Amino acid sequence: KLGGCDSMVCGQNFHGGNEQPGCGTKFNWSIAEAYVATATHLETDEPTKPKALCQHAVRGAGAFHPFIDCSLCGSQGIAGPRFRCIHCESFSICSLCEPQASTLHSEDHVFEIMYESDQDWSQVPLPVDTPVRIVRCNDRMPPDGLEGFLGAILRFRPLVRGSVVHRHAIAIGQGVPVGDYDIAISSGRTVNVSASFVEPLVDSREK
Repeated sequence: KLGGCDSMVCGQNFHGGNEQPGCGTKFNWSIAEAYVATATHLETDEPTKPKALCQHAVRGAGAFHPFIDCSLCGSQGIAGPRFRCIHCESFSICSLCEPQASTLHSEDHVFEIMYESDQDWSQVPLPVDTPVRIVRCNDRMPPDGLEGFLGAILRFRPLVRGSVVHRHAIAIGQGVPVGDYDIAISSGRTVNVSASFVEPLVDSREK
């Protein structure tokens, strides 16, 4: 209350106007009980735990570019997204060095973000139990929204040369993968995915 009589209406002036959020209850300022703020407190001795993250990675997480060294810090192999200068194709940096790119490299150069390894794993049969992640292949997406899921290979199914799948891939100009995999993904399901969409989970050049 800033002035005037003691007649009040919650949410507006008593005589109308100046409407604001309120319940519309009428009361007398001089005899009304003082407002007391209340809050609900969590009665526990333990801090609240954060919700578990979804058990699949975002695009680029878990990626490793084994044959590319960071041009700034010199790390052998780039973990995570690779930032490649489209003006200087031999200049690539890791995500840790990316914030320094504009000061340590030509500031007008543009960088391409490479989320997937440039190694073509679709031509290499991977052993059973190999940890893998499911990725896109160029502009093609893996089926059923599986991009980014992590898992392990349960079974390799080689592609039959001359089969319908083989002939179709050739007809539309796609690379022909060695086959497909049954993969146990981290959500507990088993999925079947073409080798075109599978990369092994590695974190060092030695692996």
